[in-house]
Amino acid sequence: MPGAGKSELIESYAIKDVKRTVTFQISGPFNRLGLIERLIQLKLQRYHALYIDIGTVSDPFDLDIFLFQLIVFGYVSSGSTAYALTCDKIYIEIANSIQNTLCDALSTVASFPREHMKWKNYEDLKVSMEINSPMQVVCRFLKELDEDSLDDKDLFFNGPDAVKALTKLECKTIYATSSMLQTEELETLLIDLTREPDTYVPNKIAYEFRNTYVLTADNLLKMILISLRINTMIPVIIMGETGCGKTSLIQYLSKMCGIELNIFSIHAGTSEDEIYSRIWYTSQKALSNLNKISWLFLDEINTCEHLGLIASTICHRFCKDFKLAPNLAILAACNPY
Repeated sequence: MPGAGKSELIESYAIKDVKRTVTFQISGPFNRLGLIERLIQLKLQRYHALYIDIGTVSDPFDLDIFLFQLIVFGYVSSGSTAYALTCDKIYIEIANSIQNTLCDALSTVASFPREHMKWKNYEDLKVSMEINSPMQVVCRFLKELDEDSLDDKDLFFNGPDAVKALTKLECKTIYATSSMLQTEELETLLIDLTREPDTYVPNKIAYEFRNTYVLTADNLLKMILISLRINTMIPVIIMGETGCGKTSLIQYLSKMCGIELNIFSIHAGTSEDEIYSRIWYTSQKALSNLNKISWLFLDEINTCEHLGLIASTICHRFCKDFKLAPNLAILAACNPY
């Protein structure tokens, strides 16, 4: 299941073997020659561990043959193009599918040791005892928030007044019991926002939206939640019927925040190369100016067959052979069918 720690488990195995993982994502229409060419481009070395992330594919039977040749023989070919595997460690992650059909179709994978990841209720939560570690900082703030003491005292993470490190049991309890933010709890925040003077948005943009966009309390709440998720690098996927205003909402938010928005509309005929090229171009453009935040909005992602590539980009911030620019946020929209 998502969030069970599959990627972290593979990374931990690779670290124990003194290896560095290289991700190889497979999903969508099966293209044997294309996979071989991508393997060649990885330029694997003996200190690498190949991490094969398998999503939904069009032909699991052909993929199973491909995996058998790659893992057992260490050699795959298509026409005049061939590839010989140069590393000795391979880890495979298989996506969830209806009635586990994808995993059952890959008989080669069943011949090797498997580990089915299940939710362990934070039993495998790793807690650093360093006060300045992300885990300690987040848990400390959540603890003070739950105790309603966050506004009454200052928190110091260094110096003589530094807070004490929380134990693993305390952190696990905080993660498991910390309350989610409810709509009713945002009432005060919404009132404060409406009282703020409208001097942060240029008059031209404010006038334009007053005449073209109706800002409701519900839309404002959604924009606040989207902004919070973007700022903390949490994936943002908006779901709604066609024409309900998903794209308009993101356009309005980006203009109000003064952020450059790039919209890429996806349809059934959009190829994997087109998606990759657009993401690569936008990422390189963002890298050229790290002081400027950019958004890339992938619209109608459910209409194409390359959800594996899109999921890897949104969730892991990794697109085939490159990592996204740190100042680039990927947003997406889909229909509920």
